[in-house]
Amino acid sequence: MLSMSRSAASGSASASPRMPGVARVQVLGPDLYRVDCERDLRPEIARLLAPSSELTRIRFAEPSLNEVYTRYFDEVRHAA
Repeated sequence: MLSMSRSAASGSASASPRMPGVARVQVLGPDLYRVDCERDLRPEIARLLAPSSELTRIRFAEPSLNEVYTRYFDEVRHAA
């Protein structure tokens, strides 16, 4: 999962869910996005957004304890 933000003065920014490796894009705020990826796509996303946006930050977002707990028990349930 990646978290990215852009300058408020820049144009629209969104990584396409159709980009290979991108599972989902969520808008968290006017200039903040969450991108769920199958692998590290930071360079590809930065290149995609560079022509139209001023990307101010892109980083791995740490999952919350609730997300870790839910993922673990979903996997255990499916394994049974």
